[in-house]
Formats: sequence, structure tokens, C-alpha cells
Amino acid sequence: MQRFDLGHLEVLQILLEEESVSRAAERLHLSPSAVSRSLAKIRLSLQDEVLVPSGRNLILTQRGRDLKDRIKKIVDESRVILSPQADFGPARMKRVFRIRTGGDVTNLMGENLLKAVSQKAPFSALVFLTQGDEDQESLRNGKIDCDIGAPGNLGPEFISQTLFSFRYVSALMRKLKTKSGRMSLDAFCSYPHIVVSRRGKTFVLIDEELRKRGRQRIVLGTVATFQEAFVIASHMECIVVAPDVFVSRMKGNFKLASSELPFSTPPVNVALTWHPRYQSDPEHRWFRELIKTCPVTGGVSR
Repeated sequence: MQRFDLGHLEVLQILLEEESVSRAAERLHLSPSAVSRSLAKIRLSLQDEVLVPSGRNLILTQRGRDLKDRIKKIVDESRVILSPQADFGPARMKRVFRIRTGGDVTNLMGENLLKAVSQKAPFSALVFLTQGDEDQESLRNGKIDCDIGAPGNLGPEFISQTLFSFRYVSALMRKLKTKSGRMSLDAFCSYPHIVVSRRGKTFVLIDEELRKRGRQRIVLGTVATFQEAFVIASHMECIVVAPDVFVSRMKGNFKLASSELPFSTPPVNVALTWHPRYQSDPEHRWFRELIKTCPVTGGVSR
């Protein structure tokens, strides 16, 4: 039996997770043909197909299923054991970091973070992934390195640290801005609103606050990002309730003004979350510190 080449361990791990040569190639930054060649050698070494066709897809053989979790543990442990702890330097690091966050946070931090990585770790790269269901499994299995969003949504298993906080304000056409800087409750409820919700909600925190006061607002519709909402608001006499940092960052581009809400709302935190498996990883630790010190355009408090 041919000896197993330890260089194929990571390829095998990703293949077992993705059950696809093309998706594995994308994660490994290799060509599909290179991954196929590695798979052929792995099959020869293991004397098992590992992945077999099922319709248009590939599925794991029984041996593949048996190996999946064990191979992952071996690869994770080897990364820690073989990482040059004392000699670690970001200038020599070659790694792709995957951040899951909303497009609006990318607008706030993306440019500064990309510049910092390009200057301090020129052989590394960033991938910004949009938030979906904020599933825990992607953090557990290493498909993403960290999540930036609401703290606590991912459960106690994960580690979180607050990056910045914001307050909600009203974004509106400049001609609608009041001289006092604060719109009255009557005016706030009389104008139509565009709601921002990745899940398509029309009733959110602001509506709950209004209900406590026996009031409600007129909702025209819902969009997924504040940038989309600002485009609409800049051309219509409507209001977008948005974080002050987003309004400060983008109102100049969309010719919008801001107004204090006619009622108070508590500050909202945005947190960095990661899995404990990366807690002692020197490269991941360096990247977390870089995110924590990255300037957030708009001048919010940390």
C-alpha cells in the first residue's frame, strides 16, 4: 500500500467538508485539476474512492464519513503544533481571512482594514462574506474566521468582543431637516419610512418603541442595507432610521441630513465573534487585534 502523503491532509479535509472538487479548489486557492490530482493520490493511498458520484453531485463513501471529523482534528492540531509561535511575523504570513458581516459594516471598516492588511501582511488577503442566517456551523468548521455583527446571537460557545457602539438617528432629505435638529413625534409618524432588515421585517425595534407610546409610523417598504435605503430617501420625502455612524459616513454621498429621534433608544453594540479553536492561533490572534484597532469611519465610540 502506498504511504499517505501528509501534504494531502488539508486537501482531504476540505474535500470531505465540501463534497465538491470545484468548491474545495476555491477554498484552497488551487485549480480544480490540481485538486483532482491530489484526490487521485489520496484514493490510491487510502484504497478507497472517498468521494463518489451521486447524480450531478459527489457524496462521501463510508470511509470518507468515518474520516471527516478525525482528519479535521489532525489538521487543526498540526496547524497549532507547527505554527512558528516565536518567529511569527505578519509580513511573511500567507493566509486568507474570511469575515462574515453586513454590507454596511464593510462600508465602515472594509477600506481601512484592507489597507492595513496590504501594508502589514502583503501576502495575505481578506474575503468579506454577507450575513445570512448567521449559522454557527460556519464558525465551528472554519469556513469563516470571524463574524462582525450583533453580540450574543451565536451562543455562549463563541468568544465575542465589542468593536463599537452606535445610536439610531433619522436620515432624510435635507429640505426636511428641522431647525432644532430633532423632529417632533407627530412629524416623525407623518412621513413615510423605509425599513432596513436583512430578513425582510417591517416591524422592528423602532416600531416597538412607537407602540409603547401608542403610535405607529407609515412603512413604505423594506430593503436589505442602509445604502439601498439612503438611495431611496435621497430622492423621496421619506425617513430612514439608521445608526448614526452609517449616516455620518454616507449622508454626504446621498445629500441627506440627520435628525435626532423624537424618543430615546439604548446604544447598540457591534461585536467581533470567533470560535475558541482559534483563540491561541498566532495568525488569527494578530488579525483579531488588527480588526479591534481598525478605525471605523464616522467617529463612533469604541
